[in-house]
Amino acid sequence: MTARRLAGDRAPSPGRCRCRCHPSATLQARIAQFSAESADLAAQQSQVAAVIAQSTASNLPDGGGATPSAGAHSTGLTWPLQGTVTSEYGPRWGGFHPGIDIADPTGTPIHAASAGQIIYAGWESGYGNFVLIDHGGGVVTGYAHQSRIAVTQGQGVGQGQVIGFVGSTGDSTGPHLHFEVRVNGSTENPRDYVTGSP
Repeated sequence: MTARRLAGDRAPSPGRCRCRCHPSATLQARIAQFSAESADLAAQQSQVAAVIAQSTASNLPDGGGATPSAGAHSTGLTWPLQGTVTSEYGPRWGGFHPGIDIADPTGTPIHAASAGQIIYAGWESGYGNFVLIDHGGGVVTGYAHQSRIAVTQGQGVGQGQVIGFVGSTGDSTGPHLHFEVRVNGSTENPRDYVTGSP
């Protein structure tokens, strides 16, 4: 064999070259999927913020009360259920996760984190069956992906009262509760407001 033939055997022919610097079609599809999910999540957050703003403005004369004091655990919230945390608050999959996901079997009771008024109870896009509770002082908690809702809009609830049941409705990968804490309309890390662990 000549050196020229050896070199020719090693050189890829035009059209057969697979450049490894470009993502595969599968990877490109996954990137597009995550980008779309991130955009959907941002739209869902905007919808929830609008529901909260509308409900608190119509239910409370001062739009939700005074700003809660800064610092952890100033709200007296408790975990809505005991389970396994599967996703924390914060950056996730190229987007931002505005709550904590707590996995538990379908049908597990979900409890109100604190006393308050139900300002929304119904279907909300990717959140599925969703409940919002206004606790006053600008604090609102959200409970998403429920299999069944046990409360109605306008109803008052006590801390620990069953408000629904764990499910996998909306954009969900399995039975869990997506739990949010919003302060003056902005999502906050629930761990900063709830003592202990779920």
